[in-house]
Amino acid sequence: MARSVFQFTYTSLFGFFAAFVFLRTGNVYSVILAHSFCNWMGLPRFYGRVGVEAGEPIGPPGKRDEGTDSPRYESTGVAWTIAYYGILVAGALGFYWQLFPLTESLHALPVVLREQ
Repeated sequence: MARSVFQFTYTSLFGFFAAFVFLRTGNVYSVILAHSFCNWMGLPRFYGRVGVEAGEPIGPPGKRDEGTDSPRYESTGVAWTIAYYGILVAGALGFYWQLFPLTESLHALPVVLREQ
């Protein structure tokens, strides 16, 4: 149930964002580009240390384990985690500050408000 609510929430928020970008730019290709980028990047990680869990390696692989062909990933330092969360915060601030300037267009769809 929680997984469905979470997925419904983030897909709804992205739908609002896509509609906003389309209305501000009047260009469907910008929405396709934004959607492709978000699909490629996936959801960011908001908790824990980066690169500690198996299956989520950061950086080049270490030495190979004897008897197997798979590389062994070693735990990364705390600097990777600090850098990751710093970039995440910088990206969120950049998104906030640049959302309206980067979506401003002469081809935007007009919005007419009427008083009654």
